[in-house]
Amino acid sequence: EMRKIVSMALIVIMLLGGMAGVVMASVENGQITSTNVGGYQILSGVSHAPIEITNDSQFDAAHGVVGGDGSEGNPYRIEGWDINASGYTYGIHIQDTTKYVQINNCNISGSDSNGVVIQTTNCIQITNTTIDNCGSNGIYLSSVTDTISVSNTNISNCGSSGIYVYAGSNSIMGVDLLNNNIDHCNRGIYFFAWSYPIRNSVISGNTIHHCTNEGVRLQSYDFTTRVIENILIDNNEIYSNNNGIYFMDYYGGLIRDCTISGNYIHDNVNYGIQLDRYGSVDSVVDNQIYQNTIENNGNYGIYSEIGRAHV
Repeated sequence: EMRKIVSMALIVIMLLGGMAGVVMASVENGQITSTNVGGYQILSGVSHAPIEITNDSQFDAAHGVVGGDGSEGNPYRIEGWDINASGYTYGIHIQDTTKYVQINNCNISGSDSNGVVIQTTNCIQITNTTIDNCGSNGIYLSSVTDTISVSNTNISNCGSSGIYVYAGSNSIMGVDLLNNNIDHCNRGIYFFAWSYPIRNSVISGNTIHHCTNEGVRLQSYDFTTRVIENILIDNNEIYSNNNGIYFMDYYGGLIRDCTISGNYIHDNVNYGIQLDRYGSVDSVVDNQIYQNTIENNGNYGIYSEIGRAHV
């Protein structure tokens, strides 16, 4: 059996203007993989323990940060890591921070619960990352307020949702989910306004398939404070799930002024698009559905039990 050689390498990446970024990396069998990002090489496939950051002072090399200063133009970068999260409830957990952060080109697998957890913060970008085989959610977003984006990321084989956006202890707005692939999860994308509203967010360009329940689910509970509004769902391909897109209010939870357009929704077991309620109040209202291609679904292409939907 070939002996496994592990050493530590200090790699200095020279940037424009004489600046240098320093990355500590594991090297197995003498090989390091890298990719070109922004004109310089970024490591990939380098092992790292699960990362937890719960205040701004922890943005350092010990917590997986390889560069940046936390500003809008130069966010802290957590990138290139291969994280086996078995035995942990997260692969990356960021909470109660105020800095700009980018999670890029990471591989996260095997978490007992969530792959990435973002709570009580803003200004986080997750991009070009792979998340697989998590007990609950691939990405869990809670109490995020602005400038949260997930793009060009692959999420698969998660026991709950690929991406779960949960308004349990604060309102949520400004979440952009763009050009991701989500497959073989219980749900693809799930917005749940449990105690506070979810507003002004975008689900666009994603491919969502082979999920046990819905490709996209929006759910609100009790319309007095729990509102989902102004969500754009466009240009997604949603197929081979139980339902394609599903809006559900519980006891009058309000879902309004959302747009479903330009999607290709096909070959789902039941409905392409379903608008539903649990209770006696019609509160899935004033949503726009247009210019979608909906075909080969097991039941109705569009099924609306309640509310005012402009089709």
